[in-house]
Formats: sequence, structure tokens, C-alpha cells
Amino acid sequence: MQAYTDLPNDKSCYFEAAFNQFNDIVKNLIAETSLKKSHGDTEQSLSLSLEGTELLRRPLQVHFDWRSDQELPQAYIEGGDGQTRTHRRKQVKSELSSVFGEITYHRMSYSTPGAEGFCPKDGVLNLGTRKYMERLN
Repeated sequence: MQAYTDLPNDKSCYFEAAFNQFNDIVKNLIAETSLKKSHGDTEQSLSLSLEGTELLRRPLQVHFDWRSDQELPQAYIEGGDGQTRTHRRKQVKSELSSVFGEITYHRMSYSTPGAEGFCPKDGVLNLGTRKYMERLN
């Protein structure tokens, strides 16, 4: 199997599950039983299987995990309502639906008494109060 050496060492560990998923698909495609399938059967087993969708979902999930880890804490955040939020919560979880399946995203939330919590990364990702990513709307 090809080594994934083009990624910097500090990022390659994030994608290990995605690489393993890809390797599993390749192993299935080169298995003896796969050699006896027609073109259509081979294509259908790949496209209809969860493996094909999961192969695309995992790197997307990893991308969001990596983005979460890159988020730097702020001393405070001022919301659009003009209120300063100084209380910070790490790893606030959101569930997102993508065209490839469910994605979990963690980010920091800032709050203050009497004001709604605010997650700056939601704006960067163009997330609203809905669970769906843009392309699903």
C-alpha cells in the first residue's frame, strides 16, 4: 500500500481512520471474490455500500476535528447584541448532516448571564440553528 507521506506528521494522525477505510475498500476490490464480479456488480457494491459513503464522510469528520483542535481560546467575545461574553466552554458539540452522513463538530462557546451563548466558529462555518450543512438545503 502507498504511504501517505505528503501530509505533515502533525496532521497525518488525524486522517488515520480515513486511510484505514480507504485501505479496506481497496482490499475488498482486490479480493478473489471481487475478481468474479461483473463491472456493474463491482460498481454497485462500492457505490451502494456504506464503505463508499463512509470513505468520504471520514475525511470530512477529521477535517472538523482538526479545525476544532486549531481553535484558539479568546479572553472574551462580543456578540452582535453588544454584550461581552467572558465565560468560555470548550468542546461544545453540534451534530451536522452532510451529504456523506452525520458529522460531529466541537467548538468553543462564550456566554454571560442574561445573554445567549455565542460560538464564533458557527459564523465561520456559516452554521445557523439548523443541523444541515448548506448543500443539503
